[in-house]
Amino acid sequence: MAVPDFTASKDAPVSGDSAEIEIKKLLSLAYNSRGMPQVAANIHAPAQATAGVVTFGAAGAGQKHVIRGVAYSYDTTPTGGSLIITDAGTTVLSLAIPAAGEKWVTFPVPIKSAAANTAMVLTLASGAGSVIGKINALGHSTEA
Repeated sequence: MAVPDFTASKDAPVSGDSAEIEIKKLLSLAYNSRGMPQVAANIHAPAQATAGVVTFGAAGAGQKHVIRGVAYSYDTTPTGGSLIITDAGTTVLSLAIPAAGEKWVTFPVPIKSAAANTAMVLTLASGAGSVIGKINALGHSTEA
């Protein structure tokens, strides 16, 4: 399956107004670097008051995980909302999320595992109470 040509490449500039540009970038991230659509393993939409966790197990001999972005949301204002990405147990990204809504972070330089054959975990804190959070890893792939 070929990647739809939303942009010439994930790193190439795209034309249009800023909202259109962001949408094109996000759509291009819906496919991994091998041109395959994102899979359910990249998404977690748990019940209320439950952390959203996307876990990529050990990547395989000589392989490293690569993540090009994260989309997340809370349906109402979270208590203690946060997004944390760990690589082999080491925190590589930590964001406080104080408000409800849909947001995304794209990485101009993708987050890549420091060592081969390690796990990478993305965690969206539960938000507490009746808050529902969702997390999506964007542009996940493995490479040497």
